[in-house]
Amino acid sequence: MSRSTAGTFVALLVGMSASGCSYALHPHRTLEGRAYQADRVAEVHAGMTDAQVEAALGAPFQTSEDEGLVVWRYFERAQLRGCRRSVFGITLGDTPIVAREAKICLRGGIVERVQSSNPRDASAR
Repeated sequence: MSRSTAGTFVALLVGMSASGCSYALHPHRTLEGRAYQADRVAEVHAGMTDAQVEAALGAPFQTSEDEGLVVWRYFERAQLRGCRRSVFGITLGDTPIVAREAKICLRGGIVERVQSSNPRDASAR
């Protein structure tokens, strides 16, 4: 390898390590609630059974009952899987924290309605 090629290679490595992901991606981390398949909430609809909902989303975080209506609450506040940005070992930022929630209302084990919030930035919380 010539000196100019080696110099270019070293400069490229320094540039990548100074501005890119630091070491590796960090994993998805649940801060509150319980992880669930939030992207599958759209599949849940009126008329489904409680078993079908649980197969799609998993066990609910909380349940409540009021006058025969059972509400399954799915909730997670999490830091998403992603890249921590750093320059020369100084962290400049992290992946966003999102909060997502879905409420599945059931009567007699059958879904009556679904309420869902889209993921939103919850970093300020």
